[in-house]
Amino acid sequence: MAEHPEDAVIRNESERFLFADFSVGEGVSDFLRSDAGRYLQGTAEQEIGESIRTFLSAVSVHRSVEEIAAAHSQAQQSRKAFIWMIEAMQAGQAAEYQLREMDDIERP
Repeated sequence: MAEHPEDAVIRNESERFLFADFSVGEGVSDFLRSDAGRYLQGTAEQEIGESIRTFLSAVSVHRSVEEIAAAHSQAQQSRKAFIWMIEAMQAGQAAEYQLREMDDIERP
């Protein structure tokens, strides 16, 4: 398999999809290592932490159900965004593994 997807010779449609998954996974991984990615991850973690604090203090502060629901919704949005990124990276890793296996099988 070529080191970079753009350097590879794509032999069929299945490989095209695998290279696309690999490329997206690598892009997400690169993004999360960037300053912007680390910033977004930190912000999401703060929002999730704030949601937990809001929930835990709800009884003693008598927050409204709407306030609690809004905090929960915001935390879920942050969490989902990172779950999607993790899933994209996992799909990229799986695609890379499949492409390497295909390449090994085709070698004499």
